[in-house]
Amino acid sequence: MYLIPFHLLFPDLAQTETRSLTLFEQAGIPADKYGLVESYCPDPTCDCQRVMLNVFANHQEKQAATINYGFNRASKDAGPFLDPFNPQSPYAPALMKVIARHLESDAAYVLRLKAHYALVKSAAANPNHPAQKILIPWRQKADKAYAQDEQLAPLREAEQLLQQFGKTLEQSPPKKRRPSRKK
Repeated sequence: MYLIPFHLLFPDLAQTETRSLTLFEQAGIPADKYGLVESYCPDPTCDCQRVMLNVFANHQEKQAATINYGFNRASKDAGPFLDPFNPQSPYAPALMKVIARHLESDAAYVLRLKAHYALVKSAAANPNHPAQKILIPWRQKADKAYAQDEQLAPLREAEQLLQQFGKTLEQSPPKKRRPSRKK
């Protein structure tokens, strides 16, 4: 699975709707303006219902945290949580707590994130959508990077095994059930 930044597909909307938080030094978090840059899964067949919030520190000019947040609150991995596969600053855990409180207390913001998710999925599903000019090369680049990343070799092997297993199940004839004997 790869994600695409929302602002690449909808730059005008992202310019007006990307959330930022201005924090004064608290709990070990440096004072700064933190932009919450959204990324979404552009696979139209995937119903992950998630957003990745890449938290950028404006004055420090660096990524401070990467937070994964699922919209299905009943899911065991709904989050928010610090994404283990992405960069985290030393103060990312404290920053995540601030952002988690923000997500819990601002229902309008969560609705906006869900609307952005729906926009990305809709654009990805429509081959005539203007965003396809960005999605197609992005997908190709992500596929190439995935294929070349040696650290992901075990994941690729596991995916291949699962695909083979699925094909085996599809090709296997259903087992005949013996009728039960009634006395």
